[in-house]
Amino acid sequence: MDGESIAIVVLGLSGDVIAEVQMGQSETISDLKRTIHMIDRAKATCWQRLMCHDRELFDQDRVGHMNGAAPIFFTLVVSVDVNKLLTGSSEIVAEVAEAFEAMGKAMIPHMDNLFIDEAGEPLDALIAEEVLNTLGHRLGWVRTLAGLRRVLLPHAMDILRSTALVFRNHDRICRIFAWLGPAASPHLVAWLGLLERPLPPCMIRRVQQLSRFPDCARVRLAAKSALRDKGGHSVARVDELAKLWASLGRDIKALAEEDRYALEIYRSSAHAALCELQAQSTDLRVRYAASRALRR
Repeated sequence: MDGESIAIVVLGLSGDVIAEVQMGQSETISDLKRTIHMIDRAKATCWQRLMCHDRELFDQDRVGHMNGAAPIFFTLVVSVDVNKLLTGSSEIVAEVAEAFEAMGKAMIPHMDNLFIDEAGEPLDALIAEEVLNTLGHRLGWVRTLAGLRRVLLPHAMDILRSTALVFRNHDRICRIFAWLGPAASPHLVAWLGLLERPLPPCMIRRVQQLSRFPDCARVRLAAKSALRDKGGHSVARVDELAKLWASLGRDIKALAEEDRYALEIYRSSAHAALCELQAQSTDLRVRYAASRALRR
């Protein structure tokens, strides 16, 4: 009878039970996929393939048409496809983004695949920038999905560090970093503080843009300091590096252990730059200022 429910057991490839549910005979495989997604948000419906008796089922197949005694066993195959973020409908993009967010750190290798070509080589910086810009548009530039945005941050920093003149629209990179959120600010401040002085010509326009970065005064201040610095050893440069070293220490303490590595590298670089000024400057005021900073 159509009103009777059927016991369904969904197994993973290793035989583990993923879901045990009751479904109406008129409900479809598409309904079952949505139920699985509700149980485990990391399993987007568009990634799911359901098998029964070695046959892949279609979304429109009805549960009541399955042969065999209850409970009916299905095998679930999940094929993660990160490209759905770039090509799927708005509904699919929202669901896939949510699924990646639910994965936590397990999403990292999938996100990395967005930034390599078919040969496994890193994308050209201009193309990588386009990927990030497209993701922002597809996800509506919303400030949810904090985990996904943190995972994308290293790729945005790679673009920023590119020595090629890659940006057709310098406003775009600011918009991308604003979307990536507050977690990006310490990375931007550190990158700006450690840039070569005077600035290389290929960096000037993007630093000028960051000097107007709307979301963080620290970033604007670091960019303006970099633009003013004409190079050479100076007490002002020592003060800038000392403040960067101290602020990164505070930023690192506020992070979870697994999120500290990149900022620790920046902080080590700031310390090394102070040591270099102390050892190499011929200006006694600079050497004294660097020595004091290193003793703090």
